[in-house]
Amino acid sequence: MLKKLNIMVLALAIVFAISACSAKGDAAKGKVIYVENCEICHGNAGKGDGAASAVLNPKPTDFTNTALMSKRTANDLFKVVTKGVPNTGMAPYEKMLSEKERWDVVAYIRTFAQKARSSAKGDAAKEDDERFIFSDLTVKDKETRLIWTRDANIADKEMTWKDAFKFVKKLNKQKYAGYSDWRLPTIEELKTLTHYAKGQGNKGYYNDLFNKIGFRNVEAYSYWSSSAYDGSTAYAWIVFMVAGHVDGLNKTFTSYVWPVRGGK
Repeated sequence: MLKKLNIMVLALAIVFAISACSAKGDAAKGKVIYVENCEICHGNAGKGDGAASAVLNPKPTDFTNTALMSKRTANDLFKVVTKGVPNTGMAPYEKMLSEKERWDVVAYIRTFAQKARSSAKGDAAKEDDERFIFSDLTVKDKETRLIWTRDANIADKEMTWKDAFKFVKKLNKQKYAGYSDWRLPTIEELKTLTHYAKGQGNKGYYNDLFNKIGFRNVEAYSYWSSSAYDGSTAYAWIVFMVAGHVDGLNKTFTSYVWPVRGGK
């Protein structure tokens, strides 16, 4: 039993170590690399309509396709950039770009879908009559009275549990959206969102649902809660917004941060 547990811990460590690497990508540096190597096929705006796209079959990926990109993790994109895609125009860049440069270009590629989501929703206030009230920077859940940041990846990166608290403290100091009582949500508060998504008939990719109704940048990955994991102070509860899975994660690993305030 102990051997199996050690194997599981090692596997988790490998997965989250890879994920942590993805957070190191610098989108600004990646833009330079993208323009030099990717723009000719994928286009200036990432729509897959570059100058060379006319002679390519299959066509280059449209990075502004939010439905497609929400299903591709940073690790997926890194593998494509590294190894290429057989029988397509996508060449491997393993020998042309350093590992850091490949993570940088992945970070920039992901910004296309993020911008597309924000553009599709617009800056105007929106309202879901059934559950949510949308304003420019916040979303109020009429059932729980919780107020969430409209941007579910407001930090624009994953971070450790300790750094998540520091980030929320920074938001309060800045009085984000006019408030200074933001906090990391409890596991039960995060579950109110996944329960809502499940109640809408979704069997997966809850992040897509939330992005469609008006939230911004809800990632298909894990989000930190403020709740310590049962039986171990080294772990905290997380929720995966891709399908609502709940689990414990070592606090030194990384997840996204979705601040909240208020409540019943």
